[in-house]
Amino acid sequence: MAALRRSASDWSVTALGAVKLAPYVGAAHGPHFLSLTAQPYRMSELFAALCLVLVIEGLMPFLAPKSWRETVTKVAQFSDGQLRMVGLICIVAGLVSYWLTTQFLG
Repeated sequence: MAALRRSASDWSVTALGAVKLAPYVGAAHGPHFLSLTAQPYRMSELFAALCLVLVIEGLMPFLAPKSWRETVTKVAQFSDGQLRMVGLICIVAGLVSYWLTTQFLG
């Protein structure tokens, strides 16, 4: 394994305060970056995605408040195990959807 050479001159700070390490010299698989925060364009994509979540979450209470209230009342009666299972299914569905999107559309 190649040794990694780093010095104080390898550090840089981006406009949003992200600290990046310059490419490792002699790394086995090409240059790699150590980023303590995400790249600025990725952060804007994250915020855009969170805004879309809010829009989607607000659709049901806006379009069908009575049905939404009944559904929330039913979900509030779920046991902890049932809620965890619903959460796990949502997480897996989201991760699979994200992977498919990035692999085939990205």
